Amino acid sequence: MATLTTQPAFNAGDVAWTICPGLGFFYSGLARTKNALSLMYLTVLSVGVVSLQWYLIGYSLTFSDSGSSFVGDFAYVALRGVGLAPHVGAPTIPASVFMIFQMMFACITPALAFGAAAERMSLGPAIIFLFVWSTFVYGLY
Repeated sequence: MATLTTQPAFNAGDVAWTICPGLGFFYSGLARTKNALSLMYLTVLSVGVVSLQWYLIGYSLTFSDSGSSFVGDFAYVALRGVGLAPHVGAPTIPASVFMIFQMMFACITPALAFGAAAERMSLGPAIIFLFVWSTFVYGLY
């Protein structure tokens, strides 16, 4: 006798809204013309560095189901076990979509600090700041 597998009931509208891109030229639009390119570069750098951190340990530290209320464990290191099953915190979308949605917030949050440091921060310290800040401040709440 064949067994029927039950597919989770995802809401197509929830999934589409969750994966819509939200980051534009906001930061450079608020700065002076001479600082606009630098802020765009630092924002793109933020997306790259924090995405790598989020992939390696960030998502696991922030959203693991089996960790404490303060910090998660390493159950989802390198996104192991994050797939199409619904996430506990968002039952109408896949866990992978939830991860990407939350990752964009993690990428945008440290980029806010670069608005105050326009043309005052060099590349090396910016990369270190992004990785350390997203691990210890954003990842551990």
